[in-house]
Amino acid sequence: MRRRFLYAVLGICLSCGSFASLASRAQSPVADGQRDYNSGRYNRVVDAMTSAAAKTPNDAPLHFLLGQSYYQLREFQRAIASLERAVALSPKESEYHDWLGKSYGRKAEESVFLGAMSWARKTHKEFEIAVQLNPSNFEAQRDLIRYLTYLAGRGREATSLDRTEVLRSGTGGLVPSSAGRQSRIPPGDAASPRSDAEPLHQASGSD
Repeated sequence: MRRRFLYAVLGICLSCGSFASLASRAQSPVADGQRDYNSGRYNRVVDAMTSAAAKTPNDAPLHFLLGQSYYQLREFQRAIASLERAVALSPKESEYHDWLGKSYGRKAEESVFLGAMSWARKTHKEFEIAVQLNPSNFEAQRDLIRYLTYLAGRGREATSLDRTEVLRSGTGGLVPSSAGRQSRIPPGDAASPRSDAEPLHQASGSD
C-alpha cells in the first residue's frame, strides 16, 4: 500500500516536471530571441519572432522584440507595425511607447515635408506618453529632451511637457547618456550625443 502511494507521488512529481518543461519551452522564443538580440543577430531574431508570432499573435513582448530588431535593421516601417501591435496589446508599457516614438522619428527623417510633420507629431506624442507612464524611464526622458531641444532650436514651442519638467521627474536633473553615464543638461543645451540606435529628429513639426 505504501509502495503504491510512493509511486503515485512520484508520478505526480514527474507530471509536474513535464508541465514545467513544456511551460519553459513555451516561453523560450522571446528569451532566446533576447539573447540573439543582445548579440546583434537581428535577422535571426526577426526569423524566430515572426515564426513565433504566427502561433501566439497576442504576445506583446514578442512583437516588441520583433520591432526592436526591425529598428536595428533600419526597416522602420516594419518596426512601426510590430511596435504598434505591442503598444496595442500592452498600452501601459513605457518602453514600448519610447521605441515606437524612435521609429516614428526615423520615418520622419525619410519623409518629405508634409509627411514628416505627421510622423514628427506622432514621435512627440509617444515620447510624452512614455515619460508620463514611467517618469524614471531615463531613455524616454532623454529622447523627449532631445526632441524638445530640437524644437527649441527651430523656434517652436513644445506642448504638454517641457524640458524642465522632464529633467525634474524622478532624476533630480540628471539624465543618463546612452553609455550609462549621467550628464547634467542645462536648459537650452543639447542632449548627449546620438548613438546609432537613437532617432535623429531632423524633420520639423510638432503638436
